[in-house]
Amino acid sequence: MFKLAQSWIKSRRWYPSSEEDFTIVEAWSLGRGVYAAILKAGSTLIYLPLKLSDEKPLDLPASSFLKTPLGYIYEAEFDLDYIVQVFEGLTPLRPRFLEGVGRPLTISPLAGETTNRLVKVVTNDSVLVYKAYRVLDPANREPCFLEYLNGKYAPKLYAEFYVSEVCAAVLMEYVEIEEDAGKAFFDCAETSLRTLQARVPVSATRRVAEFAAGLHYVMTKCEEQWCKPSRVTERDVETWRKRVLHYSRAVMSIARVLLGPDVAYELRARIERAMEVAPTMRGARKIATHQDLHLAQVVNADGKLLALDFEGEPARPERGGLEPAIRDIACVLRSLSYIAWHAGASDERKLAIAKEWVAKCSKEILDAYLSATAPHAEEIHGVHSEDLAEWAREVVEFWLVERGLYEAYYESKYRPKTALIPILGLTKLGP
Repeated sequence: MFKLAQSWIKSRRWYPSSEEDFTIVEAWSLGRGVYAAILKAGSTLIYLPLKLSDEKPLDLPASSFLKTPLGYIYEAEFDLDYIVQVFEGLTPLRPRFLEGVGRPLTISPLAGETTNRLVKVVTNDSVLVYKAYRVLDPANREPCFLEYLNGKYAPKLYAEFYVSEVCAAVLMEYVEIEEDAGKAFFDCAETSLRTLQARVPVSATRRVAEFAAGLHYVMTKCEEQWCKPSRVTERDVETWRKRVLHYSRAVMSIARVLLGPDVAYELRARIERAMEVAPTMRGARKIATHQDLHLAQVVNADGKLLALDFEGEPARPERGGLEPAIRDIACVLRSLSYIAWHAGASDERKLAIAKEWVAKCSKEILDAYLSATAPHAEEIHGVHSEDLAEWAREVVEFWLVERGLYEAYYESKYRPKTALIPILGLTKLGP
């Protein structure tokens, strides 16, 4: 069945490269039309359970299933029988329950177009989210974060499910999301662009900044091997510089095609300036950071902020390592250009006011974050509190460029129509 669905499998967002065929390492028949396999595409291992059904799945978009002469094929996390089997330990996944969860009664898909599969599971005594990681990646630290944070700053973890020693899925609490943190910024950006007066959502900026500061402080207390803070070494700096060069090689050609040689030259100049800043980080502190903390990843649920998706960036060469906390703030600031663009900055006549709005919001967030972390500057950043502001404003530039290049690199691979947004962010829009 996996070979029958080969082209469809290779078109999935989680598949490493559509040009790379897969081999079947191991396969299982689990009954009731459910099959599971470990696939290998290049050096990447994938755990994939599939459901074969005579009935068309009515609650899935057309892109999420395949019609074949044998029936409809779709990922088995969208099948209640498979989820029950997972809970009962009857699949290749080895369960590790941290708390009792009851028996699954109903399921419903959540965000089916995301890289990983999210399913709402209602049991006889709780409402949970089952999150399946397609790629078996030992560097995925999300289960570690969720267990360590224990419901603070992130949803609570209830169970993990393993293939060999690699976590292939987690079960966490379901939270009613009121809105993401970006909503207040989007509304403010729309108003600013409509009135041609750059306003700042001050309370929202401070709330996000203080949330990030609190998360980072908690992570400085982690003593486990995957998260124990340490000092930035020369090797770290070189690794991060190489990462920037890796992204820039692909992005520079995209910038020339989309926006012309002048913008490409401007981008190259900013990259070179950022590379000069990198050595400033030697000797500072590195901690376990979120690594993808844009404003849509921070949500308001039950009156408090929570961060989602601690997997890190899916398209980066390496993930899961320790980095300066300021990089998370660079991720937050970089998301402002996306918000401004979708709020109306795509209208060239409003680009100047959008740039002013991004600059003002960036300053407010960074100032609030530095104020919140100043009492713990040594623990979080590894610098004296009196030196923090100057150091951070210099170092954040490196990470703004690194993150912006990553965004352009990622968009070019998965959403090429929006690749110009992060490039404009690094050149004409900011930060």
